[in-house]
Amino acid sequence: MEQRKIQRIVFMPPDKIGTDRREFLLQTLKQNRDKLHSQKDGYIVEIVKIIDWSNQVSSITGNILFNTNLLVNSIVLKKNLEIPVTVTMILAPGILCNYYDIKIWVPISNTNGFKFISNMLIKKKQQISVGSTINVKLSEIRYEKKKFSCIASLVT
Repeated sequence: MEQRKIQRIVFMPPDKIGTDRREFLLQTLKQNRDKLHSQKDGYIVEIVKIIDWSNQVSSITGNILFNTNLLVNSIVLKKNLEIPVTVTMILAPGILCNYYDIKIWVPISNTNGFKFISNMLIKKKQQISVGSTINVKLSEIRYEKKKFSCIASLVT
């Protein structure tokens, strides 16, 4: 995870003009954090603070447009990145994992010899079950509709 400076536009309707601007911007950005993700800036985990902003009034809607500069904690997903994930589901074809809200699929062919037995993956004396934390290496990153999903390999 790294801290990054990013820019986003926030709309303030005319009926909110009397409210504290910094607080309004921060609350609006936090409520819409899942819409802040991008391929360039990565998965936004947390908004640390608003650095500054500039504004103008939209001649069409009457809304105030705030161009905000934010400091965020972000995860930039890259091929070959190794991360710890939580196993959420084990199926015969592979493992579904979660890293923050990012869905990660590990096909059974990428589990380094683990076998699916009774809703677990087993290899010699090692077992992986739902709730286990495992390390994976990302092999493919997809970004669609402001959401990330990945395909990975188990790191043993």
